[in-house]
This record gives sequence, structure tokens and C-alpha cells, in this order.
Amino acid sequence: MIRNLPDVPSKSKGNWFDALLVAAEHLKNGVPATKIVQKKIILMTNFLVPCDTEDKQIKQAIAGFQEEGFEVDIIGPDIYSEENDNNDVELARLFVEETKGATATFDYTMRYLLFHKKKATNAIPWNVDLSIGPNIKIPVSAYIRIKDEPVIKKWNTAIRNPVTNTASSSEGIKKEKVHINTEDQTTVAADNIIKGYEYGQQIIPFSDCDKSMLYDPGQKSLKVYGFTKSSNITWQNLNGDGLSYVFARKRNKKAQYALRCLVECLLELDLVGIVRRVYNNGNAPKMYALMPVIDTNNFVCLSMVGFCYKDEIKNMAFPVTNIKKYACNNEQVECFKELIKAMDLTTAYEESEFDDTEAFPIAKMVSPSAQYILDCIAYRAMNPG
Repeated sequence: MIRNLPDVPSKSKGNWFDALLVAAEHLKNGVPATKIVQKKIILMTNFLVPCDTEDKQIKQAIAGFQEEGFEVDIIGPDIYSEENDNNDVELARLFVEETKGATATFDYTMRYLLFHKKKATNAIPWNVDLSIGPNIKIPVSAYIRIKDEPVIKKWNTAIRNPVTNTASSSEGIKKEKVHINTEDQTTVAADNIIKGYEYGQQIIPFSDCDKSMLYDPGQKSLKVYGFTKSSNITWQNLNGDGLSYVFARKRNKKAQYALRCLVECLLELDLVGIVRRVYNNGNAPKMYALMPVIDTNNFVCLSMVGFCYKDEIKNMAFPVTNIKKYACNNEQVECFKELIKAMDLTTAYEESEFDDTEAFPIAKMVSPSAQYILDCIAYRAMNPG
């Protein structure tokens, strides 16, 4: 939308002040029987069409906006720059300040409109007692910090309407699974079906009676198995299954004091905790490392990251490279150094242009595949035909 703003005024009559009045009228009377929590008007304009309105009307409009609780945000030229200082910009600045709104330039806004952002939701903690030995239990809450999730968690399959070429809202696709006996080609009832595991060319049946032989991980828990030096936990041992922050339970001062003591002791001794986590009753146990964290505001927590079991680590054999055939001379080494310097993106931008000089800061990179899927969905929503 911002890219398609015209450089010159259109033939239709109107200005930015008229647009504000139309938007306010729509919010007030155009959406009946709708509860509006926040009345915010976002105005995108380049102020090329002057506003020939008397000061009395401007004051009346501002008073009306304040009375109705409207907030005016303006995206356009920098209204606080001396280069853009004129009567219209002064009036627009007055609207923003009196309604406690905000303003931003087109260039600044485009940085945040180039990608889709997920709706922010309140984090739901995983509450459990951190057990250290048989007698120490600290009530804690774990919040997910990093997690690999699908872009669209659930796809609904519908039938295309041949008339409107859109998905039908009343018809869907129902899937049904039928088991056939290959010997006599008869349908097998669901009551006569049991699980089986393929072992070589033989299928081993696994009935309900055999389930008693399964390993019982126990109830939901987070138990400390022991402590080890932080140098023993290397990135090669991590399984990449997300990251969680463990805090003491809210409104529990004893738990907060105990967790702070634990974090400070781990930092002082350069140790990390090895814990066994069972997410819910009956779930498979997983191993995690608890690393102490104290931020600049003196807030403490434990960083919980999963690491692999021994049987999950694959052994790899690498060919020998320290032989004469693969030896590099000084000229080749210097060439690689120059190549690395030329491809260094840590200082790609000037500090005056961006807050971060890194060309691809890790914490601000968005997934191209996720953005592509969301772009496709947005395009189909705007162009249903």
C-alpha cells in the first residue's frame, strides 16, 4: 500500500484533514453493535494537498477527537523536521500530540512492513517443581523462548465452489480409513485391529496386554540428576529442540529466593545442572541442561536447553587432510583471508543509517519460507478469484 502511494495529487477532491474526519465518522457511526477497544486512526499522507481549514474548525476537531478517545498516528514525512515545516505539518503535529499518538516516516515504517509478524499472545508457562534430591523442591515456571513451529499449524481442506471459484463454507472433505484383509478382501472391523511392528519381514503383534511391558517414565517432573562443569556441555551435544527460561513461580517469595541462590551458586562454581524432564504423565523423558542467567537488570533465571542421549549421536569418520596433497601455501591462505574480509557483513551499514550495523543480525532474521507461505495466503485472501 505504501509503495503505491501517488507522487502527485489525484483528481479526486480531498485532503488529509477530510480523511481524518471520514475515518472518525466511520469509527463512530459506521460500525454499529461492535465493541471497539482502541480507537486508533492511522493516516498515511505526503501532505501534497494543502488543508484550507480555519483554526476554529481545527480546534473543534481536536476537541472532538479527545472527547471520543481517538488516537491519531501519522505515517509520512518527518513532521518534526525543519525541512517539512509548513502550516499543514504543524496542524498534523498538533493532532498527534493532542491525541497522544505517534508518527513515523515511510522509510522507517517500510522496515517493519516487509514481513508478516505473528500475533502476540500471552505466554502459558509450564509449572512444575524443580526437585534437587529427595527433600528440596522449588516451584518453577518454564516459558518457551525459542521453538521450531510450523507456519500454519492446521490446514482445513474444503471443496472448491465452481461458481464463485472459492472454498465452500458448507461442504468439506471427510476422510475415512478402511482396513482390508488381503487374503479374502473383506473389511476388518476396528475392534479386530491391533498394533504391530515390522521386524525384518515379520510383523510382531503388540496387544494391550503387552503395553504393561513398556517403560513407565512416571509423573510430570523436573528432576536434577547432578551438576557438571559448563565446559562439558558443548554445542555438539545440544539437540536443537528449542530453548526455555525457567523462573521461580510468581508470588512465591521462597521459591524466588531459592532459585536466586541456585543461580548464583552455579555461576560462582561455573556449573550447570543436568535434569530429567517429563512434560506430562506418561510422556517420554528427555534430558536438559540448566544454565544460570543473570541479566543487566539483575533478574535471574535458568536457561533450559535439551541435549542428546548417547544413542542419538551419530559417529562420523572424516578423511585425513593433513597430508602433502592438501597442503596450502601462504599465498592460498592469504587469498582466503582476503575473501573472508570481503564477505564480512558485520559492518555492512553505517551506525547513522541503522541501529545495527550487522547486515543479517541473527535475532532479527525472518524465515524466508515462512514469509513466502504467509505472502501466498495474503495474496489469495486479497485475490480470491
